[in-house]
Amino acid sequence: MALLFFEEYAANSYLYAVLVIGLASLLPMGLLELKGGGLRYSKFAEGKSPLGEIPSRIAMFLFYFPSAALAGAVLSATMGILPSPVPEFLKNAHPSPRFLVLTAAICIHFSKRVIEVLFVHKYSGNAELLSSLSIVFFYTASTANLLYAQRVAEDLAPPKIDLMFLGCVFFVVGIVGNFYHHDLLAQLRSGRSPQQPRYVVPHGGLFDLVACPHYLFEIIDFIGLGMISQTAISAATVMLVAFYLTSRSISTRRWYLKKVDGFPRERKALIPFVL
Repeated sequence: MALLFFEEYAANSYLYAVLVIGLASLLPMGLLELKGGGLRYSKFAEGKSPLGEIPSRIAMFLFYFPSAALAGAVLSATMGILPSPVPEFLKNAHPSPRFLVLTAAICIHFSKRVIEVLFVHKYSGNAELLSSLSIVFFYTASTANLLYAQRVAEDLAPPKIDLMFLGCVFFVVGIVGNFYHHDLLAQLRSGRSPQQPRYVVPHGGLFDLVACPHYLFEIIDFIGLGMISQTAISAATVMLVAFYLTSRSISTRRWYLKKVDGFPRERKALIPFVL
């Protein structure tokens, strides 16, 4: 383990608790999604919610903006570009290249999602309020925990195998592939008349092979973040995101088969020819 990761959680009770809670939530979270009882947004928000709903565009903006703003503020404060009201435990007076690259990558990841929400995606529904708040909390807390763990790791011996450059490659591939497939989805809805069905069979890119290639590339994106960071907290975050999106993709494929006429049964959920 020490060959790949900083052992930043070993001497920090807070990070140890975050690690244990994160890993313990893997199985129930994934099972809930597989059974169709997961977070209610996008196509899974159909039907009225007793807890209230908000427009999908607002919900999605709230998902990503706090994390983008937090990472941007930390990067700005760390580099001394602008005075930022960043909590002291996230500031880094002597940042390593790894800390700067990780912070910039997180900022790019969530800023890109905000831009997509505002200028790329086409929305027509609502998202459940409680599910939306849960996602906002998860992303914002994950961003803070990733940066804090990296801050703590600055005082430890680096991992013997440096994966930061390879992580940057994974991150770029993931973020570009994710954007490309999000753009394909947006094009499907462009110019759609009210008489046409709300959802149709996606085509183009890896959509011809799997139901959720955008999830596949988001997982690759997060794997890149984990390799840049190389903390146990980042590894746990990657596992959480990967397990959740894998479960969500399986549920999405099942939903397409049930709701969308002509969806090919041979099309996999996430990984071409495999899953």
